[in-house]
Amino acid sequence: LGLKIIIKNSKINAINLLLNPISSLRYFEFDFADRYLKNYKSCKLLDVSSPKILPFWAADAYQCQVTMINPDLLDLNESIKMSSYLKNYSHIQFDENIDATNLPYPDSTFDMSTSISVIEHINGDGDSKAIGEFIRVVRPGGMILLTFPVKEKYFEEFRSSDPYGT
Repeated sequence: LGLKIIIKNSKINAINLLLNPISSLRYFEFDFADRYLKNYKSCKLLDVSSPKILPFWAADAYQCQVTMINPDLLDLNESIKMSSYLKNYSHIQFDENIDATNLPYPDSTFDMSTSISVIEHINGDGDSKAIGEFIRVVRPGGMILLTFPVKEKYFEEFRSSDPYGT
């Protein structure tokens, strides 16, 4: 993807994509996710704010029909620009202004839902509400794939500013 963007002389930061496509921690999560994606070829997939490489991989490698939501509009817009360089970019739909705790999709719309290291960032009991929504919109027998950090001792992290503008 980075090479395609460089060749097209895009303003997207392609060098960063080549040198560091994803955080090194994500390699473990992506490997985990890929083991399940292999069983859901050509599926209808809802991705909730995962690092964009995962839903791009699902669309490109497994021909999934991907619906991506992300409350960070800057990141979502970058994803939209980058997707045009994929061979299966028409397999990706981007929905703006969607709240994971109140999804606008009918029951059983998707075969799979993914959210890689995101759910822990939803305020208050939003993580529980979001999981309830994933259960509602994924068909019976479908897959909900979540990853999140786990520590031995629970703690709340507080930020006095909103770095993502969400």
